[in-house]
Amino acid sequence: MTAEPLDIRSPEDVIEEATRRHAGTAPLDAPWEVTDRGGAEWAIAKIRQARRTWDEETFAARASIDALDAEQDRLQAFIEARTVERKQSVSFFESKLTAWLRRLRAEDGTTSVKLTGGTVKSRAGRDRVELWEAADIADQAARDGLDYAEYVPKVDKAKLLKHMKATGEKVPGADLIQPTEDDVTYSVEVAE
Repeated sequence: MTAEPLDIRSPEDVIEEATRRHAGTAPLDAPWEVTDRGGAEWAIAKIRQARRTWDEETFAARASIDALDAEQDRLQAFIEARTVERKQSVSFFESKLTAWLRRLRAEDGTTSVKLTGGTVKSRAGRDRVELWEAADIADQAARDGLDYAEYVPKVDKAKLLKHMKATGEKVPGADLIQPTEDDVTYSVEVAE
């Protein structure tokens, strides 16, 4: 007498296979369609079962993520506290070295001091432009035929759509797209 091999599939897999086998007369690998109210009820039950399993697995995964998040938050707080300490220390010593070089620069014009552990430098500022009204500058450059400014147009699509629908006007460079059957979406609601 030989022993039958053990079925090592999960209970869910065994139930799933038996349910599919007995759901209708179609073979297991045949394409399946909802053909009547009973088949629709069976499909709804399968959705409910899948969502429950999904919800349970998602809940367990989120609990693990929450634990990891708490540890990450603790480590992030540690890093931030150490970063603040280090930045304060660096800032303190940089300010002392800067003040020292500022005094040397005022006394004898020294702009840089090379030390064994590093260099303390100063550099004169450069000319720069600060823009207050960029649109006015671009308009002036366009009027004068200069190339130091560009005009980049931006279209407000929502306002353009509202205008085109209200007036029926065809705007060059834009098309009003009407929805088609392909744009319809369908959904299934399952009562829990």
